[in-house]
Amino acid sequence: DVKWVEEKQALYQRNQELVEKVRHMEGEELRLKNDIQDVKDQNELLEFRILELEERERRSPAINFQQLHFPEGLSPLQIYCEAEGVTDIVISELMKKLDILGDNAVSNLSNEEQVVVIHARTVLTLSEKWLESIEVTKSALQQKMLDIESEKDLFSKQKGYLDEELDYRKQSMDQAHKRILELEAMLFEALQQEEESRLEGFKIEEGRLSETLTEEEREGLRRAMDQWKRTVMCELRERDAQILRERMEILQLTQQRNKELEEFIEAQKRQIKELEEKQLCLQASRVQQLNTQRGHVSQEDSEGFGVWNQQLTD
Repeated sequence: DVKWVEEKQALYQRNQELVEKVRHMEGEELRLKNDIQDVKDQNELLEFRILELEERERRSPAINFQQLHFPEGLSPLQIYCEAEGVTDIVISELMKKLDILGDNAVSNLSNEEQVVVIHARTVLTLSEKWLESIEVTKSALQQKMLDIESEKDLFSKQKGYLDEELDYRKQSMDQAHKRILELEAMLFEALQQEEESRLEGFKIEEGRLSETLTEEEREGLRRAMDQWKRTVMCELRERDAQILRERMEILQLTQQRNKELEEFIEAQKRQIKELEEKQLCLQASRVQQLNTQRGHVSQEDSEGFGVWNQQLTD
């Protein structure tokens, strides 16, 4: 039967294509696993580096220096004295006076007093140099802290990028694994169809995929088929659960809305009842007022008629 042979050959070609796809997807899955492992390693290194920088920052004292610029002719010792509130001392003038006092030719001090003045002059000079070195150290520390902050921000950005790439590769690997299971399930289904469609007494020497697979490979395909079915059923259950949760939320919102509307209707009914009672009270007071006015009119008419009658009698 030529038609049967053509169908078998087409089925065999289809199965071969599925096998190639499965192998290709397995290779892609292995590559994605390696990439994910590399990204995880880089992420761990960055996290360790960030922790190290945070630990260094925690152990380091809080540095909040202000950059000081020294105008020409103004020493750092003068700035320090002014910062401490000592404004009546001019360092340059003090240095000149100490030089004059230390000069034997123009000074009336004793030798010991001159030695003390010279020592004071030396101490002030060294203090000024020391303050200059401190300012240089401050500037260097400020720059170092800025560099560390920049490095920390850079590592944080790199970690964020790596986290995004890791999530993307995980999704790709999950999709690839799902596709592999789907292809293996299709291959197993094709094998089942081949077994079912085999006619009794009709054999083909070559071209059957079932003869090229071992029993272990067939068992692996069967397990892949079962796993794929479980995965599909799990996804369907998750989707049904999500739909159920959404409908429950809608139902709760609807019940809440109905409760609010019922409370609003009850409030409207109470308000209408209060308005009706007020209207009845107003009507009753209006009737009473009209009756009172009619009583006054009748009394005035009676008095007027009596006066007119008395005049006629006179």
